[in-house]
Amino acid sequence: MGYKFSLRDWVGIGIRMNIVELSALDEVTKKSVLKKVLEYTNVFQQDEPGTNYLAHGYAMALGNLAVFVQNTSTKVITPELAQGMAESLIYIHLNRRSAQRQAPPKTISP
Repeated sequence: MGYKFSLRDWVGIGIRMNIVELSALDEVTKKSVLKKVLEYTNVFQQDEPGTNYLAHGYAMALGNLAVFVQNTSTKVITPELAQGMAESLIYIHLNRRSAQRQAPPKTISP
């Protein structure tokens, strides 16, 4: 089942790790743009019996930025919240760049 990793007194168990495509609308071209991201789900548990955590997340590169979006809970959760946030960040990044390309050049008057 997946992979294991340790972080201090926590043990992580990777349930899934896949490259998927999320989409966002480019407001200038009115076309959907696909962005490849790393989607993962991990379970964290303490070395000693205690609370377990479930985490769904997405890792992506937006321009020069590496962005991680993760939803972590002690309850059973689905990936939709983290996925929606990741898609929102792609949309913001994409349309900010589009707006900068469309902006008229700045002129400086004496």
